[in-house]
Amino acid sequence: MARPVAGLEENASKGILLLLVAQSILVFLDISAKWLSGTGMPTSEIIFVRYGVHVALLLAIFVPLRGRDMFVTRNWKLEVARGLCLLGTTGGNFLAMRYLPLTVTGALIFSSPLMVCALSGPMLGEKVGWRRWMAIGAGFIGILIIVRPGTEAFHPAALLGIGAAFFIALFSILTRKLAGVDTAVTQQVYAGGTALLLVTPIAFTDWVWPTQTASWLAFLPQAPPA
Repeated sequence: MARPVAGLEENASKGILLLLVAQSILVFLDISAKWLSGTGMPTSEIIFVRYGVHVALLLAIFVPLRGRDMFVTRNWKLEVARGLCLLGTTGGNFLAMRYLPLTVTGALIFSSPLMVCALSGPMLGEKVGWRRWMAIGAGFIGILIIVRPGTEAFHPAALLGIGAAFFIALFSILTRKLAGVDTAVTQQVYAGGTALLLVTPIAFTDWVWPTQTASWLAFLPQAPPA
């Protein structure tokens, strides 16, 4: 029998604080992934390490505390869809990093709140006023300035960054839908487990072991909260 899940709580200040902390941690994820890419490590291997450590830590910490309860979900379809979105944003972002500076990929990823705001109406039934739509429009103009489509400065990898932002927006929407449905631990297990399961078959096709101490240390930031 699964433990009761806390209901949806409206607390904007607490949510903003948690989001800022999570984004600060993700900075280290991007830096370490960029470093590993620069050493020649395949993107599939970096993604495998990211989710392998993620799942291993979850199992080591929470199986003794929660047992089988942590695997019990009340909506497995949403959980799997959320995991697919997480893999999509990680894959797109890490691939884009191979060809673009972190300043560009970071700017593209941080366009995801604009997409969340645009999607919150049709997917969550939330009201988006005209002021927010104006902000969304201005934000997307900023994205066009960064990407510069149709110019010599345009790089196709920018489309991967935009795709990653879109998937993280969907991921955020699904996280909202699962609030009060499954526990945070269960959501973490399904998100990381789905991504790990899908990337494992290709992770070992071109495996490259790190040759530097710094590369080994870069493995550690690969498992932030999803």
